[in-house]
Amino acid sequence: MQSYFGRSVHNIKIRSPYVSFFSNDNETNYLVDLEINFISQEDGRESLVDLTKTLCELSQSGKFSTKDISVELVDSGMSAFLLTEPQLLMAFTSTCTLQGFPPWQIRFTEIFFVQSEDSVDYHVFIKGLQLYANAEMRWGK
Repeated sequence: MQSYFGRSVHNIKIRSPYVSFFSNDNETNYLVDLEINFISQEDGRESLVDLTKTLCELSQSGKFSTKDISVELVDSGMSAFLLTEPQLLMAFTSTCTLQGFPPWQIRFTEIFFVQSEDSVDYHVFIKGLQLYANAEMRWGK
């Protein structure tokens, strides 16, 4: 990467549910300049099932009460199982659908659909980033 960026090498973190790795060897010593998260349509349902199983096990063992369930708890649990809220979602599908994607994390996400399942190329990725850069974020009021 140094041959491409020069002396100022950027630290890129690439994540996928249950897997995390850095472009550099030691994750703890670097600030992240860019984080890329890869998710699939299966990750949304799987993460909800995993969180539900964990909460049930904790409740059955007496370590947790069902009265303790809150939005904050589910949010932190979903972040632990999957990922935090992405700012941009590029969906490479043959149809424009969000079925299966994690609903908890994509509620404020800018979504860019690419109607292709074959491959992702540089131009498509850059176009998605440009659309995101020009997006107008409206948060109500």
